Amino acid sequence: MTWSARQYLLYEEERTRPARDLLAAYRQRLALAYPPAADGVVVLALPRLFLVARR
Repeated sequence: MTWSARQYLLYEEERTRPARDLLAAYRQRLALAYPPAADGVVVLALPRLFLVARR
């Protein structure tokens, strides 16, 4: 089976949607919890470390 570029992009859009939705929700929660300072810098109370694992 061969895929067109459009089919592949649609597939990737569906495949990555859960991760993008999760990150968007996380960014919203961070923005509410840690508003920017007067100079526009956002300082988090605790640094975050992200690990990405793939099979």
